[in-house]
Amino acid sequence: MENIAYTHAALSYEAEENIEFVPFLFDFNAFSEINRKNKSSFATISFLSISLVLFFLSSIGQALALEKYGNKGASVTTIQKCLKELGYFNSSATGYYGSITKNAVIKFQKDNGLGIDGIVGSDTQKNLQSKCLTQSSASKQTKQADVLQLGSRNQTVKKLQQDLKQLNYFVGNPSGYFGPITKDAVIKFQKDKNLTVDGIVGSTTFSALKQSLTKETNFGIGGENFTLRLGSRSAEVASLQKRLQRLNYFKGKITGYFGPYTRDVTIRFQKDKGLTADGIVGAKTQQAIDKAIQQLKSAKPPSNKILPLAIGSCSNGKCPTLRFGDKNRYVAYLQTRLRQWGYFSSNPNGNYDSKTVEAVKPFQRDNKLLVDGAVGPQTWQRIETPRKPTVKISNKCNKPVLQRGDNNDCVIIVQRILRELGYFKNNPTSYFGSTTWEAVKKFQLNNELPPNGIVDSQTWKALGKSENRYAVVIPVTSQYTLDEVRRIVPDAYIRNSKLGKYVQVGEFQYPEGAQKYSQYLRDRGFNARAISTEKL
Repeated sequence: MENIAYTHAALSYEAEENIEFVPFLFDFNAFSEINRKNKSSFATISFLSISLVLFFLSSIGQALALEKYGNKGASVTTIQKCLKELGYFNSSATGYYGSITKNAVIKFQKDNGLGIDGIVGSDTQKNLQSKCLTQSSASKQTKQADVLQLGSRNQTVKKLQQDLKQLNYFVGNPSGYFGPITKDAVIKFQKDKNLTVDGIVGSTTFSALKQSLTKETNFGIGGENFTLRLGSRSAEVASLQKRLQRLNYFKGKITGYFGPYTRDVTIRFQKDKGLTADGIVGAKTQQAIDKAIQQLKSAKPPSNKILPLAIGSCSNGKCPTLRFGDKNRYVAYLQTRLRQWGYFSSNPNGNYDSKTVEAVKPFQRDNKLLVDGAVGPQTWQRIETPRKPTVKISNKCNKPVLQRGDNNDCVIIVQRILRELGYFKNNPTSYFGSTTWEAVKKFQLNNELPPNGIVDSQTWKALGKSENRYAVVIPVTSQYTLDEVRRIVPDAYIRNSKLGKYVQVGEFQYPEGAQKYSQYLRDRGFNARAISTEKL
């Protein structure tokens, strides 16, 4: 009968996945055979004694031998299984110490402050053993408990967080720690699924998660029960933005993030299609988008050329309402007509930008219309048949001294400036009366001028400063600020000023227009403000 001696390596252990170090075997039969043949030889006995010691020491050395690139065997398999348990080795355990195993060992050594050589020596073996035993113990405890709750910390928690994030419940970064944010996400999920709301993840909650993830995986653009809402971030959101862009609703940058702008665009589409305008993209909204895309495909491709409209084309009420952000031939026609009446100085381009808004508002003001910068039926009617001003205003004024009793075009200029600044409440009449005189005195008093009510050179100069342009700007707070603003204002640009770095979105002649436009942007979540260009 064979006598087998087992000497176990220093790192032999058992882990959950049968991770163990292979024992080394010593067969003494060979030495017994030699001994029987050479019992009479003292030299032979001495030789056998020395050989036995050397062989034993050699075997111990093999047990603690280095495992390195190119090695094969059960010991390498054990190392690979341990590294896999710790998350360093992502391949199958083959027993061959190749480049993947070496890189995994190097990463383990880096993370544990060991000598980085890619070789499993005694120090690396001891650390592997300790880490694997700890990991296996934690895994067993997690399986036995099968419950995750506040304070839990393991890979299962991290997987839970990833799943909840995919379902838009968890908003943080998966860390593997079950903290208050994770608990809140679990509670919200349990409420939505009519489960016991306790913030603890047991078998029932795990099962509901699994079912939800299965549905989520099968859902796609145009599929049943598909839902995207504010805060969603995925490839599906990017696809939604592209499809809405194709339908000429989405004019911003494709980001894959369902932010306020995407919600506003969705609401506009839903309103146009007679759907519930809640900004949530569900099955009905998807079906409407699909239908609109199909209709677009079957329609005759539009010409890239903006076809001109004949003068008077919009006097019959058939032209659409235009507002900031629109781009079509009606905008080009609007710009052409505004240019004819002296309100628009640029070349018509069909893009309803801030310059167009700036031109429309003074036109509306001069024609006693609602000053909102949008061109509806009443504004269209006036554009085709504008109201003639009661007093013809000359473009030239040599800024003479003005006082009570004067009656000329320069008085109208003063009255207009004072009216925009809130000092003059009446309509400009070209006559310098007591109302104008009182308005001039208030203006002078507020600008540290002698309050005599006479418009002299100093007062003209102050009025000229007050007539300076007003810029609407948004502070740059990140590298994405410009892209976010350009979703609303495509021609916005970065401007370095005395007050810092800003995105400029428009420039106005009067503060009223600048204030209203900045409020329009603030309503959409931007920190917009109107500032005199002198300060920039």
